[in-house]
Amino acid sequence: MIYLYPQVVININKYKQNIKYLVDKCTRRGVKVWIVTKSFCAYPDIVKHIVDCGIDGLADSRIQNLKK
Repeated sequence: MIYLYPQVVININKYKQNIKYLVDKCTRRGVKVWIVTKSFCAYPDIVKHIVDCGIDGLADSRIQNLKK
């Protein structure tokens, strides 16, 4: 496949696996896990997968992203 522009490709299954691992490690130590969604503009398809991983919350500096 040829791309004509820079593109970020996220392996959502690996991403979820990594988040679940971090959530497990942090929860055992009493640490809350918040994901900053700014790097992917709170893209709804990614956010719904992240929320299912047991995180404590979402953070973003852009109000329009939080409204999604």
